[in-house]
Amino acid sequence: MTRPNPDDPRLAAFLRQHRSPVPPPALDLEERLLQNLPSRTRQPARAPRPLWLMAPVLAAGLLATWFSYHSVGPLPPDPDDLVSLESFLENNWDATVEEDLDVGLFPN
Repeated sequence: MTRPNPDDPRLAAFLRQHRSPVPPPALDLEERLLQNLPSRTRQPARAPRPLWLMAPVLAAGLLATWFSYHSVGPLPPDPDDLVSLESFLENNWDATVEEDLDVGLFPN
């Protein structure tokens, strides 16, 4: 679709001649708009909590943390698990220390 040329005097005269009348403004428009807006009632501000309540809450939290840490600590290791861990570490250490240098990892 081609756009009309805004400087075309014939087009401007045609539009001026055939334009529709402007509707009259609604006299109660402002009142209708204000009635359709939701009414916002102001919420009362909550009273700030006193700071002296924070100290007991903090102390209770620290006490609960300390108690749970000391009461639910890790279980002592099983002796069989310690033996297998020690064996594993010895085997790996021996394999690391006694590795052949002729394998080609370190060229001469």
